[in-house]
Amino acid sequence: MGKKLISVVLASVLLSLTLSGCADFVKSMLSYWEGMSKSEVRELIEGELEGKYSEEFSVLNTYKRGGDGFTYLLADCSPKSSSDIVFEIEAFEVGGGYIIRDTYIPSIVRVEMLEIINSVISEYSDKYAADVNVEGLYDEYDSGIRIAENATIKNFSEALPDKNSTDIWIALNDKNNLVHNDIYNIVEKIVADFYYTNAIIHFYYAADDIVQKCIDEIKNNQPTDHLVLYRILYKHYPCDAFNFKGKKGTLTQIDYADKF
Repeated sequence: MGKKLISVVLASVLLSLTLSGCADFVKSMLSYWEGMSKSEVRELIEGELEGKYSEEFSVLNTYKRGGDGFTYLLADCSPKSSSDIVFEIEAFEVGGGYIIRDTYIPSIVRVEMLEIINSVISEYSDKYAADVNVEGLYDEYDSGIRIAENATIKNFSEALPDKNSTDIWIALNDKNNLVHNDIYNIVEKIVADFYYTNAIIHFYYAADDIVQKCIDEIKNNQPTDHLVLYRILYKHYPCDAFNFKGKKGTLTQIDYADKF
């Protein structure tokens, strides 16, 4: 009886270990990122953002990227208060915890900049494409702003007068002489309310079909990808470019730009 009891106990232990191993294997197979399922990842991101900005967010989609010894978690997110704002996050695990960076505040500033650009350019052209990329994913671009209503060009640029960085791309019909003849004044109008923003503004001149391609690609591409016009236009079409240094209040034309 003693030997049988020992055998039963050993069998039970082995079965328990086997089942435990199977459970761990199944969990690893079902894991999307760092042992978490997709739904758990969404909950983590939404919780972190809500804690940081005191409002609710939705994760629109998630994806992963390897590098630097980490598997980075990337996601496109949007505040529930405004579906027009779409921003990206980047997360990675360190020492059992998570570092999550986001571009929520710069994305709000970006929308304000686009409104200004559209208001100015629409005076000269009824067909154009414009996009803006405001750097903001890394710690050096953290303005300290945590309330959406405070995320204005003025507050953001004054919080980071030396470090903020913005690129602007505008595609216009190459026959639009109104723009060519008044380009400097147009840029002055755009940056008039940019405060301490540091920005490079690119004006590209292309045929109507290329401008339409730019418009379509912006609409159809990933909402957090703000380099669409750069990829289509850079080094392929004539360009005027300007460097605005908000803190110094200087606006200069860049000599290396491809002239019209």
